[in-house]
Amino acid sequence: MEKLVLKKPLEYEGKKYEELQYDLDKLTGDDLLTAEATVNNAGMLAPVIDLSKAYQAAVFARAAKIEFPMMRKLSAKDFTEATATVMAFFGE
Repeated sequence: MEKLVLKKPLEYEGKKYEELQYDLDKLTGDDLLTAEATVNNAGMLAPVIDLSKAYQAAVFARAAKIEFPMMRKLSAKDFTEATATVMAFFGE
């Protein structure tokens, strides 16, 4: 399991987060389809889903076992680092 150390700690639903542990290697096809559905249900459609920041955020949320709305509350730098991590994982 890896961790993303947040540059700007986040308070979400009464809990303070300074890091997010995640495991992209444990994701399954079902996780990816659920992430895609989450993005589509939020009205964030993208012509190429793999390039969508919203989709990458939803995938990271699944890997970190957190809610997608929490991802939207991360600082811009932390959000970008999380989505870049997913993009790099898919590019391996």
